Amino acid sequence: MILSNNIPVDITAGDHVFSVLISSGTVSFEFSIDNLAFNPIEDASYSADASGVLSLPSCKFKALITGSADVALRIQKLNV
Repeated sequence: MILSNNIPVDITAGDHVFSVLISSGTVSFEFSIDNLAFNPIEDASYSADASGVLSLPSCKFKALITGSADVALRIQKLNV
């Protein structure tokens, strides 16, 4: 799934693989449970290409792009 800047998507609980490609700027991730305020995910702010695994509850999830970043992000649930 490709995420757009500051557009929440529904995520199911579990471990998710992400991949971020950045030409310039930064990207960070936030999540919201039960439609409450969004909270930043600690240690999930990037200014260069990155990938990893996030363990998430069922929630709304979004990427925040700053500067002029071009970001391709893929969230894929493991052990489906």
